[in-house]
Amino acid sequence: MKITKQKKLLLLIDEILQEETEFRINLRMLQIDDSTLYEAHRECRRKFIYDPKHEKLHKSHEKVFNKYHQFIKQHKLLVKHCVTLLDQLKSNCYNPVRYLEDELMLTAGLKKTKDDHNLILDELKTVRKEHFDYLTPQQKKKQ
Repeated sequence: MKITKQKKLLLLIDEILQEETEFRINLRMLQIDDSTLYEAHRECRRKFIYDPKHEKLHKSHEKVFNKYHQFIKQHKLLVKHCVTLLDQLKSNCYNPVRYLEDELMLTAGLKKTKDDHNLILDELKTVRKEHFDYLTPQQKKKQ
């Protein structure tokens, strides 16, 4: 029975780490990272700084950025916990008394992670599109 419980924890950990990898790959495919997002945001903000029409857009983007960074912080903690558990399981110093607590935490973490990934990717795609839509006409005018 002990082996099955440990195996279940290992499978959960593997799935969480795999989800994290897929999320990072999706960010790269969208060419979304902190620097490009903030660079686009600053450029957009600079061009429309006196235009109240775009102020609402900037505020909504700020909320997305804040949510993104909060999510990243939470997920790093989950990944760190997974790595710690993995080390304990591999070195046979895992405390089986904590199994139920760890299983529940990992299961909930995995579900929340998948939900958050989809939500945050959709929001970041929208922000990126909005920046592109607003910056492109300005760049065309310059030519």
